[in-house]
Amino acid sequence: MPSREIIRRDFDSIGEYVDRAARPVDYFRNNSHTSQATERPEFHGTPTFEDALDLARSGWTDGREYIAKLAERLNGRLSALVSVPEVRYDVTGDFLDIGRFVSDEPEDFGTLVDTQVRVDAPVAKIVRMRISTGARFSVAPSSYFIRGAAAIALADVLERKGCRVEIMAYTRSESYSDHISTYTYPLKHENQPLDIDACAFFLAHISSHRRINFANREQESEHDRKLMDVPGAYGKSQSLPEAEKGDIHLGALVENWTEQQAFDWIVSQLRSQGIEVEGDEVRI
Repeated sequence: MPSREIIRRDFDSIGEYVDRAARPVDYFRNNSHTSQATERPEFHGTPTFEDALDLARSGWTDGREYIAKLAERLNGRLSALVSVPEVRYDVTGDFLDIGRFVSDEPEDFGTLVDTQVRVDAPVAKIVRMRISTGARFSVAPSSYFIRGAAAIALADVLERKGCRVEIMAYTRSESYSDHISTYTYPLKHENQPLDIDACAFFLAHISSHRRINFANREQESEHDRKLMDVPGAYGKSQSLPEAEKGDIHLGALVENWTEQQAFDWIVSQLRSQGIEVEGDEVRI
């Protein structure tokens, strides 16, 4: 039996990841599962690959409102173990306020006046999130959106509580012959504000996986494409090994999520970071 082969690409930026996916690939256009396919827009999330590429480069503005509403509902239910600092708003600052951004407020950045964390709180100053953009073929685009929105809302709440959040997106797949490919790319460094439009596309729009990610897999050598079932099944979406999961990890989506499941996940992750949520059960 041949030994397992590992394909690993760690991109330095979203731009590098997207530019590689955008390279012309003509030899896969006739396969209904590839990044270029046009027969199943409901599966791929956009009518064409070019539409997905535009969203990847400019961001997905249509996803803002739902994400903002989820973040605001959550904020109203939380009681933190860390001190809640006074926030001042301006055109620049420590973090992007999603609610103000969606409402087109000109002063949509918040500055934390007091960022002191209680000495007995286990909350890390920098919280490293590792979020998979992978999903099984049976996952509905609406479910992918709910889960991605939950990840963005969680990052928003953590920053409001005085944490600095780093978001690394990844996709990891295992072929039916047990070979592994992993791509990683940064969505947010700890010293950057949350780019809501970019995060909305890469974490919450199914085209980020079924077009941009698939296109990157199609760029591999013929040898590596055969290893990873490209074109065809494109492997089975998998999660990172334990050592790479960071402080908060959201693995590959293998089944559909409801909004309640997403909310419960947010609450569990906040508690894992030392942020106390009022009540044993939180319902939305």
